[in-house]
Amino acid sequence: MKKKSSKLKISKGLNWALTGIGAAFIGAAITLGIFVFILVAAGEIRNWLEKFIAKNFISQNYAVVPTPRPSGTASDFPDEGGNFTYLSFTDLFSGFGWLDKSKTTLFYDYSAAAFYLPPVLEWKKSSNTGVSSPELFYAYSLDGVNASFEIDGQAINLPENLQDKDLINVSARKLSSVFLVGVVYRIADAHYAEVFSVPVDNLRFSKPIISFNSSYPGVLGFGGEDNNWLTIYGAYKGAAYHVKGGEVSDLSRLFDIRLMTGGFWPAAVHGVDTWYVYNGKESAPARLIKLFENGTGSVQGAMDLTPKLPFSEARGMRATLDDYGNLLVAVSGAFGEQYWQLEDKGFDNSKNYEIYSLNLLGGPAETKYASISSVSHSAGGAEFRWSISTNLEDWQSVKLGELKELKQKGDKLFWKVVVIPSKNSKHSPFLEDIRLDYRLKPKE
Repeated sequence: MKKKSSKLKISKGLNWALTGIGAAFIGAAITLGIFVFILVAAGEIRNWLEKFIAKNFISQNYAVVPTPRPSGTASDFPDEGGNFTYLSFTDLFSGFGWLDKSKTTLFYDYSAAAFYLPPVLEWKKSSNTGVSSPELFYAYSLDGVNASFEIDGQAINLPENLQDKDLINVSARKLSSVFLVGVVYRIADAHYAEVFSVPVDNLRFSKPIISFNSSYPGVLGFGGEDNNWLTIYGAYKGAAYHVKGGEVSDLSRLFDIRLMTGGFWPAAVHGVDTWYVYNGKESAPARLIKLFENGTGSVQGAMDLTPKLPFSEARGMRATLDDYGNLLVAVSGAFGEQYWQLEDKGFDNSKNYEIYSLNLLGGPAETKYASISSVSHSAGGAEFRWSISTNLEDWQSVKLGELKELKQKGDKLFWKVVVIPSKNSKHSPFLEDIRLDYRLKPKE
């Protein structure tokens, strides 16, 4: 039984006897205690909040390039006779809450929750209509009775162990000599996804190359070549994997809730050192995401290009590359059908850029030792110059993971970085989070 469709069914008593001076004294003591607690523990509270937000709304970011860091214990930092408290601070770059927006010049992508160089893009209307054929993305709705379907007139039957599952959808993409087939099914409240590479000449399924589960229903999309391809799980909270030469890299941290904007039907186009992921669903809002590799052969960062699309209220996006390697897209809407060409010039590497933090402390304090312990990032050939200050006037340079004794006069704590881009305009740093560890003594 076959159903081929471009529409997918995703299915608190206080004792009031205390009066007068006694009540006032106790109230003052309680107030003082709360103030001291907040002052000393502010860093830990912030850290917990950031982790809570990350776990529930943004998800943890994992280092693309590992950096040295102290072991994260108080013993790593001299305590000056026990007068200084060890604290830690992490910024997941979920916004400008801990950053000085007026001084920061490095480009910030809210959807990706990351920093990179300003992109340089040039869109032009095109008369090239080659993107209209052939169909680039296939999706099927299944009723769970017979798990079979056709691609290009070829009948395909799912493995027997999947045929009795509560199937949600199957999606497929034909590359050169293989079909990539994605299967999503439900068990209780969880959704399971499996990806297969099926040879065109015999249509036999082997073990899945990728399998994972999600709390959210979604659809799998694909793009690339036989030995170098992407699969993206289009859901409220997405997932993605890069398969190259038989090795699988998990890119799911890049496709988090913000970037997915509720979920979409993903399809991908592979360019030079780049990937473009778009919404392949017919009559659905246009979405465009760029992944860049920085010449490494593996994905290093993600950019949301949707706000930079030149067409508004466009739907039904399709994409391919023209003969010059430029992205060619077709979109439809009330204006009819339009064709656009993107000349992706990479990034603006013509000058240096900076990120400045706001004061990280919850109140006036003396900070004796500090370390920029770790940064999750891809350098993209750029040079980073890190500094720490307690007063915004005197800055001490510091290397990542280096424990620094602060000798400045000040009762605050700031960090900054100067980014010196590489000479290759196609490469960019990609900064995802930062952690600082320090010892402080609140001022009375």
